[in-house]
Amino acid sequence: MRHLRVLGAIARAGSIRRAAAALLISQPALLGQLQRIEETVGGPVFVRSRVGVEPTELGCILIAEGGRVVDEFDRLVADTRARANEQRALGVGAMRDLDSTTLIATVAEMLPLRETSTWQLDSLRAGFDLLSAGDLDVALVVRFPHGATAPDGVRLLDVVAVEPAFVGLVADHPLAGLTEIPLAALADASWVISAAEDDTGRLAAFHRVCADAGFTPRIRHYVGDCDMAIPLLRAAGSAAIMHPLCLPPGGVVIRPVVGSPHYRSITVAWREGSSVDGLIPELCRRLVETYHQEVSLRPHYRRWWEANVGPLSAHAPEGAKATICAVGAAQMVASRPAT
Repeated sequence: MRHLRVLGAIARAGSIRRAAAALLISQPALLGQLQRIEETVGGPVFVRSRVGVEPTELGCILIAEGGRVVDEFDRLVADTRARANEQRALGVGAMRDLDSTTLIATVAEMLPLRETSTWQLDSLRAGFDLLSAGDLDVALVVRFPHGATAPDGVRLLDVVAVEPAFVGLVADHPLAGLTEIPLAALADASWVISAAEDDTGRLAAFHRVCADAGFTPRIRHYVGDCDMAIPLLRAAGSAAIMHPLCLPPGGVVIRPVVGSPHYRSITVAWREGSSVDGLIPELCRRLVETYHQEVSLRPHYRRWWEANVGPLSAHAPEGAKATICAVGAAQMVASRPAT
C-alpha cells in the first residue's frame, strides 16, 4: 500500500523533486523506493527527462489500478474507524463553572443509544489534548484573547462570544455606588484573581487591559473561583475579578467595568468527524437558551446585557433559582471591610 501511495504522489507531482518535497523525504530516498518498486513489478514505471517524469504503459496501468486500491483501502479504514467510534463511549467534557448539565443532557437526549463518559477539564489545553487523542468528542471551554489555539481537527463555535469580567467590591467601597467602574480608578487596588486555566490567556489578558488603563496590577491573591475570592474582599482596598454569573452575598457588590475590556468567550469545541458533528447547532442553541435564563436571574448582569448586547432570547421560568456560579460564601463576608 505504501508503494502505491508513492507512485500516486510521483504521478501527481510530475517530478521526483516535487514528489519528494510533498512526501517530506529526500530525492535519493524517493529514487531508492522507486527502484525497489520497479524491481517488484518487473519493469520501469516512469520515464525520466529534464522536465520531469511520465508514466510508462506499465506505469499507467499500475497507477490507475493502484489508485482504486488505495481509495478502497482508505474507505475500509474510515468505515472501520467509524464503527469502532460508535461502539466506544462518547466523551463529553466541560471546564469548571460552565453549563455541563445542559451539555451532557443534550448529548444524551440526541444520542440515546450511545453511552457517554464525562470529564471535568482543569485547563483549556487538557481539553484540546483529549479531543485530539479521541478521548473527548465534545467539550465546553473558555478562551481569552491570545489563549491556547485549537489543534488541527478540533473545531470551535462560540456560545457566548463576549462574557465580560466584573469587579467585586465590598458594599461600602468608595466606588461601589457607581453603575460601571473605570478600570483606571482601581489602579491602587490589591487584586484577587483566579489563576485557574491560565492557558486560556486569563492572566495575560488582565495584565494587558491594565497596561492599557495605565497601571500594573498588584495581584495579592490567586484563587480558584468566586467562592474563594469573596472572603478576601474584607481586606481594605481589595478588588476581585468576578464572573458575571456569580451571585454576591450581602455586603458585596459586583459591577461591570467601563468598556468591558477584560472578557472571555464560552465555546463548544468538538472533534471533526465525530458523532457529534450533526448535534452542534442544536447543542449551541440549548446552551445559549440556558445561559440567557441564568442572565435573567441576575439583575446586575441582565442590565449590562440589555445595554450592550440586546434582548435576552430566553428568561428563567417563574420561581427558578440560579444554578450556575451561585456563590455560597455569604456567611463568610462582613458588611464592612475589616480594619
